[in-house]
Amino acid sequence: MRIFSPQKYHIILFTVFASCFILLGTLHAEATHDKISFIISNSETPPSNNLAWQPITLPDPWSLEQQQQGTTVWYRIQTVLKSKPTENWSLLLERLNMNASVFLGQQFISDGGSSKEPIARNWVRPLLFHIPSAMLQAGENTFYVRIVAYPLRGGGFGSYQFAPSKSLIPAYQNIYFHYITSSELICFTLIVFACLMIFFWLINRQYTEYLWLATASLSGALFPANMFLQNIPVSRELWVWAMQVGIGWFVWSILMTFHRYFNMSKPKLEKTVSIIAITGTILIFFMPNDMLQPTILLWFSMCVALATYILIVSISEWSKHRDLLRAGWALGYSVMYISAVHDWAFIITTRGYFFEIYYHYGTFVLIILACLVMLGRFVQMHKNTQHLNYQLLGKINRFEAEEQQRCAVNNERQRIMRDLHDGLGNTLVSAIALSKGGQTKQPELQTTLKNAMKEMRLIVDSQIHLDFNFEKMLMLTKERSDLAVLDSDIEVNWNIKALLATKAVQNSDIGLHVIRVLQEALTNAIKHANASIINIDSTINDFKLQLDISDNGDGSAFSNQGNGLKNMHERAMDINACLSITNNALGTSVSLSLPI
Repeated sequence: MRIFSPQKYHIILFTVFASCFILLGTLHAEATHDKISFIISNSETPPSNNLAWQPITLPDPWSLEQQQQGTTVWYRIQTVLKSKPTENWSLLLERLNMNASVFLGQQFISDGGSSKEPIARNWVRPLLFHIPSAMLQAGENTFYVRIVAYPLRGGGFGSYQFAPSKSLIPAYQNIYFHYITSSELICFTLIVFACLMIFFWLINRQYTEYLWLATASLSGALFPANMFLQNIPVSRELWVWAMQVGIGWFVWSILMTFHRYFNMSKPKLEKTVSIIAITGTILIFFMPNDMLQPTILLWFSMCVALATYILIVSISEWSKHRDLLRAGWALGYSVMYISAVHDWAFIITTRGYFFEIYYHYGTFVLIILACLVMLGRFVQMHKNTQHLNYQLLGKINRFEAEEQQRCAVNNERQRIMRDLHDGLGNTLVSAIALSKGGQTKQPELQTTLKNAMKEMRLIVDSQIHLDFNFEKMLMLTKERSDLAVLDSDIEVNWNIKALLATKAVQNSDIGLHVIRVLQEALTNAIKHANASIINIDSTINDFKLQLDISDNGDGSAFSNQGNGLKNMHERAMDINACLSITNNALGTSVSLSLPI
């Protein structure tokens, strides 16, 4: 059963946001002192007390009229000590804009950096000045604080504390961490995450949301960098321009990331926002000073409108789907939006710059959550890719196995064809030779046909791996040749003792190939050589078996380059033997050299 309806969820979410906003607004505590006065003066030393010092309460953000009168203001702080201190005290300037120098009476204590162009940027950096106890006295002690700011760029004095050093150092460290150390960590982290997103984009170019999130992360890193950098690496005008357009680029990049990650097609909106972002960036850079403030106000107004749109769509997407990814995105963006609205609301009030700043924290939370969401999807895509790779590898392995099987079948077919040609074919040639002439010798013809049957059985037996008998098959070949030349004038001389004595050829594969080569050479000599003498010799020299089949014919035994010659060379290669054939007018010689 659903406890809360979608409308109640929205009410609860709005209540949480409003409570956070109110809480953030109440975290600032103003420091007050009994006697604080100021005077506008460009003097580099404390002005005379006889001048027109005006009482003031802190914080004191400078008004536009006050900034037009001068960019240097002296603050006189008159504090009373009941007794002369016995330990060192410190003056902590918690907030000021832009830089400060401190004097005790007319004696210079220290400053926060350069007070001339370029002015040291201490607009959120706390400054701690140690005062030796010897310089303090019982009764009234007068401090002079000189604040220097850029013209028409804001200025003022926020708050301070004057107390023993040991009690002020922890407060200084807390403020320093809140504004400076945290800004450094956030800026560095955002740059690292931007590099990580660029890396992901380079791996998956089709997912442009990685590149847009990297752009948002780099744009978001500008604000924390602006908080901790005392000396900027570029001119002040260029840095101020980068800060102003950086906020717009951050919101623009977040919009493009959001649309692409959640597959929301808004081409017209994206095109319009892109044109505004690029045009505004150029206009702010080239706009004259008298038109700059209205242009920047319009720029930030459009940024707020676009940010509000993203917030509404983010919460709407979460309320529709209620998944963890959209919840994380809506949470991160809501935190960023609340922090930005808080800071912007206080900037446009009379309190000026002197409030607790949380925008960099909100930006950090949004980028971290967005990067974690992107990282989660990248890991999932990597797992899916691995799974697809495994499937593809399995298919490749099956294809290779099938291809090997096809090759084995083809090789077996080729072997059977060679055996049919070299064995059964030769026997049938002998039978044909016997059947020629006027009178057919039935006993010899029957014997030859029986040998053909034996050859066929031998081929069939080779498929079921029966034992191979080299000597028996060699004798069968001799009988076949004797029958083939029975009615001719051909004399066949056999010298095969070395062949029978060689153990290497007793192996079924090697022996079968040797006999098939012998059969093919002998058949060609009988059929085509027109020879009267055929010699078959076998010798063993230098660990090699040499088998020679030669005739005294006209050299035409291998004039036809058919399958027989091709099969002989293939069989020789299969057993690492060397086959050579010589044809000339004195006859034909076939030599098979087999390493043993």
